[in-house]
Amino acid sequence: MINIGTVMEIYENEVLVMTSDVELIYLKKSPKMFLGQQVCFSESDIVKPGVRKLKYVLASGIAAIFMVALIAVHLIQNISISPQNISYAFIDMDINPSIGFFIDDKNIVQEVSPLNSDAENLTKDLSLEHLHVTEAVKQVIDKSKETGILNENENSVIMISGSLNPENSDYNVKKDNLELKLNQLLTSLADIDNTLADKSYTIKIVQVEPEMKKQAMENGLSSGRQLILEKAQSEGIDLTLEDAKSDSISFLIRKVGLDEQPTDK
Repeated sequence: MINIGTVMEIYENEVLVMTSDVELIYLKKSPKMFLGQQVCFSESDIVKPGVRKLKYVLASGIAAIFMVALIAVHLIQNISISPQNISYAFIDMDINPSIGFFIDDKNIVQEVSPLNSDAENLTKDLSLEHLHVTEAVKQVIDKSKETGILNENENSVIMISGSLNPENSDYNVKKDNLELKLNQLLTSLADIDNTLADKSYTIKIVQVEPEMKKQAMENGLSSGRQLILEKAQSEGIDLTLEDAKSDSISFLIRKVGLDEQPTDK
């Protein structure tokens, strides 16, 4: 299960979050975080015990009870509209920056999740939320060309991976319809490749199961990079988790032979 919490305090490099289980934990700080924000996070985002001491201590038992009650009400009021519940699917995009999009049933981006520091730098000046995900992907491509991440002298690959969100309220009752919707979206994203004048790069589309996306979040990877890691492991190819995080997506695709396989749409 993907974890959800509410931002209680913001520090220089960390934020204090209260989870839906009323547990106080520290997370690594990301750009644009604000007090009261509902955030989704994986185990890799948590600042482990012993790294630092808790700065925030409730003054008394009465204050603690009041705080818990206040947050409980807040969670009840907002959980139904959090990106985690609204999103029927996740779309991850790897250039070398790795970016995750939470999308609703109209394929509108509800939340943008930079998955590495390159992605944080790339997206900090982009307003991608509330755009159709196809437009968001195009803006990321344009920004990558502008900043030189996509170089016309290199034959680069953009990998786009999609998965359904099992936490969505419609997942169990409308799974077939959601699968069809996601397949249609991935097909439309693949068609971006046919509209590009610059053919120095291609788009690789894959669809993964929710279990693989969950493992990707725990590893701090996009679902595409997780797919590559698991393929390497199953075929005895030498590839570590750190390699999967840091190597270029074009290199990783070639290393495991995905460049020789047809696009999964």
